[in-house]
Amino acid sequence: MRLFVRVKGTSPFLLNIDGSNYTIEQLVDFVQNCYNELYDYRGVTNLTLLRVCSFRGEDKVLFFDKEGGDDGEGGARPTDPSVQEYIPIYSEPEESARNPVCAAPPPGTLTQNFVIKVASLNRLLLMLTSPDYDNYMIDVFFNTYRTFTSPRVVLEKLIQRFSVPYPEGPDWATRTPFQYQFFLSSIKLPIQVTICKLMQRWIENYLFDFDADMVEIFKDFVQYALPAAGHIGLANTLYKSMFPDSSCPNPNRILVSKKDFLSISEFPMGKRRSLLEFSDRDIAEQLTLMDWELYKEIRFVELIGQCWNKEEKRFRAPNVMLCIERFNIISNWVSFCILNEETLRARIKVFSRFVQILDRLRELNSFNMIFAVNSGLNQIAVHRLKHTHGSLKPDVAFLHKDILKLIATDANFRSYREYLSGCTTAIPYLGVCLKDLTFIEDGNPKFLDGMVNFMRCIHIYNVQYFIRRFQLSSDYSHLTGNREVIAYLNSFREPVDERKLYAMSLKREPRNVTKDKLK
Repeated sequence: MRLFVRVKGTSPFLLNIDGSNYTIEQLVDFVQNCYNELYDYRGVTNLTLLRVCSFRGEDKVLFFDKEGGDDGEGGARPTDPSVQEYIPIYSEPEESARNPVCAAPPPGTLTQNFVIKVASLNRLLLMLTSPDYDNYMIDVFFNTYRTFTSPRVVLEKLIQRFSVPYPEGPDWATRTPFQYQFFLSSIKLPIQVTICKLMQRWIENYLFDFDADMVEIFKDFVQYALPAAGHIGLANTLYKSMFPDSSCPNPNRILVSKKDFLSISEFPMGKRRSLLEFSDRDIAEQLTLMDWELYKEIRFVELIGQCWNKEEKRFRAPNVMLCIERFNIISNWVSFCILNEETLRARIKVFSRFVQILDRLRELNSFNMIFAVNSGLNQIAVHRLKHTHGSLKPDVAFLHKDILKLIATDANFRSYREYLSGCTTAIPYLGVCLKDLTFIEDGNPKFLDGMVNFMRCIHIYNVQYFIRRFQLSSDYSHLTGNREVIAYLNSFREPVDERKLYAMSLKREPRNVTKDKLK
């Protein structure tokens, strides 16, 4: 059962509950406990159920109001996202039990230090620009901040942060020469150097964030603010990062290369040949090489905000879309190869060859292609060929069943995930990663009580880094291209319509036909 929860004044959230035989009172208690856990920095807040809406099945929407534990005042608060963007960073209130909230890192996180769970935008940037702050958290921020704010806001707040004010309070009131020198050398200078390093890192890795207005803001900062603060060396370094030849950005530093925008159909094509002319090893190796060339180009920025589902997906997630396109073409090709054979004996041979290819792909840990080939074998037009399935040799059927156990969807792909956790060289199934990202983004609000839900960003980054980890560690250098096989694979340019495939399936094995009446 899924519960869609809306609490007045709070971002909605989704809860998944095992089973369905619950009373409304039990569901309210469950939501109350989950709400207090989500907002544990605020103390206990009693929720009052307003109404319940039921969908088909057991799913429900529960609407609540809050009785207490909140600020209880109308109007915008300083932590509201729309307000935070306009509040100067040094107007941020002092740290409190509510802002920020830190917690132990979730399983699989690349740091053992406590992580930021919830924080206002200003507080988040104040912490991340502190000298020697955890690099992991900085990576999380730069790879996910676009989900909750804009590049221009971040740039403006970094520039605000650069002008470090003299501390307030009784300990600093005397402002002796020693105190002032300590402030300059031990507080202000390290923060300013840290900000410059972060800007350089931002430019080198995410130059595409900078539009024309941001470039002008950056130039003013580098040409005037940095030299005025005595950082001429840092100014030169930053300027060269943005303008390597002092006139324009590096043309090679772009998100993807021009060739990556080519459609699969634009690759060289060979004449149509038979799958059985090639060995299962050659097919598996070339499928892996072709998939690897696409997979290794995927960038972090393509994996946020579900870019692959948006209208401008080919520009916002070009490499992800190429991987998806390749996956669909291979799946369609597998179905066509089987259904194109007119005799039962030939279909059995082709089906058996694909099972052998699956086994070779498993040896290469080429999971994206394993799922693609298996998707073709499971296509409804192929799945209904009961005489083809029933006539497979026992060893082929056993091998196929063994591979299916590895990629089973049970328990959220548990067998596949456990196997992959022990691999260093592999191409993961991109579909599982995109599913995880969708679940994280849809199931976790961007803001909790107006503050950035940074734990959501950490979960997103962990999936991004999972993809990146295999881009860095995988080694397929021992595989070499085979021109004949590549030409054969690329000869299937256009997918065959599913209706045509199903018509071919009915022609090969009509409904209720007996095996003895087949060719």
